[in-house]
Amino acid sequence: MKIRLLTIACMLLAAHTFAQDAKENLKINWPEEYHWQTGSDQGNSSMHMTEMVPGNETIDRWTILATTITVKATQHVPVDTAMNRLYRQTKANSEKARVTMIEKNDTAKHPYIIFKIEAPNFTDSPQPESQLYYIIEGDAATYTNFVAIKAAHLPGTFTDRWTKIFRESKLVQE
Repeated sequence: MKIRLLTIACMLLAAHTFAQDAKENLKINWPEEYHWQTGSDQGNSSMHMTEMVPGNETIDRWTILATTITVKATQHVPVDTAMNRLYRQTKANSEKARVTMIEKNDTAKHPYIIFKIEAPNFTDSPQPESQLYYIIEGDAATYTNFVAIKAAHLPGTFTDRWTKIFRESKLVQE
């Protein structure tokens, strides 16, 4: 009996240790033709943000921008609530901004949403910018990812390609 209890205790300790050592991460296969480089990488104990631009561009001068934001230890927020918050933030600076939901699964083990926000201009800039977003709720964090281009509308081919890339991403334990 003591050996059995000791074995169970060791297994629980090992499982607890493994769970603490394993780190959840979202793996996205970013298209290689851009030769992505990090333009900005910052974070703290509760969040982390990375912005990437093509290899021949800078964070101040880009044609396409990829952003990943990881918010750790988040409580469940419905994915459409997250979409609506981002849209309201954009709309506050671009009254002509439009949001379009592309795909949503809020009953999956890891709820997600893919949507786009298109803005032809902003109150402080005539420059258009549109983003395709992918938000997924993991076990340990919420992952907000988007690609942006300086266009009033996202072309269908762009939306289709990046929707597929985001849909094929995987939550992994490392």
